[in-house]
Amino acid sequence: MTTLFQGLEVPIDGRNADSSWWWVRIPNSFNHCWLGESNVQTSGDTSKVPIVEADPLGCWVKQPQGPDKCVAPCPQGAQPGGACEP
Repeated sequence: MTTLFQGLEVPIDGRNADSSWWWVRIPNSFNHCWLGESNVQTSGDTSKVPIVEADPLGCWVKQPQGPDKCVAPCPQGAQPGGACEP
């Protein structure tokens, strides 16, 4: 979980196809997060920002032995124990 404060400028490295979500770099890290368009004020020409695909969400899958395993995408018929990121 990350908090980005109002007024903070961050690089936009990608967008979804209809530009309703922006893929931005989290300051002082190499990580990214998605921000909804309604929470962002952009500047400049954003039409050239590349379209990127979101990674599929995984789910915790019970294993016959050992701890649950995070599997993405969530397999059909799995009895997931909640969302996770592998």
